[in-house]
Amino acid sequence: MYAAPVSDPKHAVRWLQGFCAAQLLFYGGLSLMGFGLVATAAIDPGMRAAPGDPPLWVIGSFLLVYGLPLAVAHVVGVVAPRKPWAYTYGIVLCAAAFVCGGCWFLAIPVLIFWLKPETRAYHDQG
Repeated sequence: MYAAPVSDPKHAVRWLQGFCAAQLLFYGGLSLMGFGLVATAAIDPGMRAAPGDPPLWVIGSFLLVYGLPLAVAHVVGVVAPRKPWAYTYGIVLCAAAFVCGGCWFLAIPVLIFWLKPETRAYHDQG
């Protein structure tokens, strides 16, 4: 009878680190864009994106408040040690990606590899 090969849990860790790095680039870019909008609004306070739109500092502040904490959360995902909390943290990061409209297709394969029993055992979880 054929036995399926046991997957290496280090592959799942690399998948998660790559996923977190991609998300970090996205949310870091979002934060930089927000900072740029706030800086632009400081130079010219009356500037608006289009007539009827909110001021640029409002849009930039929203992008900063939204993007910066998520960028920091994904930095932790990249450098997380081999601990039981890191396993749960990886699940939370993948689940959080389902909220972002275009990120769910990246999170599904990572979550499939992450939820394998070998990865759970690798992190001393259960």
